[in-house]
Amino acid sequence: MIERESQGSQLDELCRELGVQPMAEFRGAEKLELGAGKVPATMYLVEGADRVRFNLKVGHFNDGEVDKTNWLRGALEGSKLIRVPRIIQQEPDRFILFEHIKGLPVSRESFWKRRDLVASSIDVLKEIDEAINREPLATQEIEAGRRWVWQKLSRDWVDPVVKDSELTRGKLFTPEWIEKIQAYAWCHQDRLQDMVRAWRDPNGDHLIYPMDSFEQRVGVVDIDLQPRPRHYMLMRFLAWSLLKIDDPKVDLEAWVNQARRDLGLDGAEFEPTFVLSLTGILYDLATKERDNKNKREIAISVKNIITPILNGRGEQGS
Repeated sequence: MIERESQGSQLDELCRELGVQPMAEFRGAEKLELGAGKVPATMYLVEGADRVRFNLKVGHFNDGEVDKTNWLRGALEGSKLIRVPRIIQQEPDRFILFEHIKGLPVSRESFWKRRDLVASSIDVLKEIDEAINREPLATQEIEAGRRWVWQKLSRDWVDPVVKDSELTRGKLFTPEWIEKIQAYAWCHQDRLQDMVRAWRDPNGDHLIYPMDSFEQRVGVVDIDLQPRPRHYMLMRFLAWSLLKIDDPKVDLEAWVNQARRDLGLDGAEFEPTFVLSLTGILYDLATKERDNKNKREIAISVKNIITPILNGRGEQGS
């Protein structure tokens, strides 16, 4: 189903111009932060002549997204794991038309029920990490990444949490508990200031598993590369699973901790960025996921996972 309230006329106009028909709207996991008056871009599935399908991104997209997509496509040329779609046509700050990659997006709960696909995703993200970090970051990139971390932990991510009535009910999350996260981050600033380039949002409909016997590579779309702490891309992806697994038979805390062990992501070097990523999940629960029917249960799982790390016991105390 396509919502047309904010971008409907623009979408219809573009579709007529490009000779395509809108079929569906894709939903990512993290909206791009833009200046006042700008609406973040939305990705649509569209169909052209001879029923050929494309992805159409409409609106204000990431700075340099076309260049970054083409660059990453070249950097991963010959990869046996990853496929970056070709850009068919584009107009800056208006639209990008991509070739369509058919498959199972990681936003679907059915994806998270496949442990083999989750493990495979980590291999994909590691290969992307290697490709985008072959050259060192510039000083301004490092400084921008460090500002991003402290901005999130000092205000952007934590203020909505302590103002959310459901998250604070029964003193589940208090300003004092948030201060513990901030103190932990300060003590581990060496890790959180160690910046690399990261694919900002490997979630939603941005990572697509092939459902076609002729294509075995995983599709990667919506490319936005930003400076983030080392391992953030992996830990953000793993933390995001808490929002996607909707099965009363699954103990989320146990699932995540077991996945960390199975994937080799449970060492001390990963813990600061995991705490950062889990704090981002609390922010999600206070904002765009505030109506999630499992909100309270997810929040409790997040607290149970973070607390032993804050207490210096890691998984030994979980």
